[in-house]
Amino acid sequence: MSTIDFLGSAKTTASTSLERRVEVKGTTGAPTSVELTVNEVFHARDTRHTVDLFIVSDIKVTKTDGAYHCSGGDVLLLEDWQPAEEDLRPTRYQYLVPQPPAAPQP
Repeated sequence: MSTIDFLGSAKTTASTSLERRVEVKGTTGAPTSVELTVNEVFHARDTRHTVDLFIVSDIKVTKTDGAYHCSGGDVLLLEDWQPAEEDLRPTRYQYLVPQPPAAPQP
């Protein structure tokens, strides 16, 4: 049986004993770029398992009576996905604010 990690829960398929994980991304725009966390990149590059990138793009979002509804969308599946360094762009940084030294204890 194969295990697929899909949206945080394991799914089983009836093929080989290969573990395949799926990173899922959705966007209301074209599938030209998606946001990734550093952990998602590390996970995809981990050679202990295989990762696919599953992108749903051009999703239509409507709001009716205060509730949002999604429909449509086009699927792009990148099998055996390993993000290359040249395809990654830094978009955020975490800044650790310097703290003043602690006051000496009497």
